[in-house]
Amino acid sequence: MASPYPLHTILFLDIETVSQYSAFGELPPEWQELWRHKAEALLRDKLPATPEEIYGRSAIYAEFGKVVCISCGVLSGPPAGRKLSIKSFYGDDEKDLLTRFCDLLNKLGIGGTKIPLRPQRKGIRLSLSLPAHGHPQYEAAFRPEPLG
Repeated sequence: MASPYPLHTILFLDIETVSQYSAFGELPPEWQELWRHKAEALLRDKLPATPEEIYGRSAIYAEFGKVVCISCGVLSGPPAGRKLSIKSFYGDDEKDLLTRFCDLLNKLGIGGTKIPLRPQRKGIRLSLSLPAHGHPQYEAAFRPEPLG
C-alpha cells in the first residue's frame, strides 16, 4: 500500500534505549521499590517471576531507561535516483545526546503543536512542534527546555 505522504517528507527514526543501571541490585533502594511496584503490574496474571528476574525489560520504560542512540534518515532525490541520508547520535550522556538531536531537528523547520517527548526526571524536557495536517513538508522543532 502506498503511503499517503510523499517519501521525501518522512523523517525515519530509530531510538535505542538501555536500562539506567545494568542490574537490579545496582538500583538505589528507592528505585528498587519503584521497580517492584512497576513489576507487580507487569507480572499480574503472568507466569511467576520476580521483579529482579524481569529487570531486563526496564529499558523500554521511560522512568527506568535512557536513550543511548537515535538514528534518523531522510530520502531525497527523484524516485529513480533516490538517496538515503542517515545521521546517528549516540553516547552515555542522555541530555547531551538529546540536545544534539534537537539541534539537528531545529534545522528542519518550525511547526505548531508542542508535544513533550521525555519524562522530566533528568532536568530536561523536549518539545516537538509539528505542522498542521496536510502540510507538504515535514517540519519539526525540538527545543530542550530547562525544568524549573
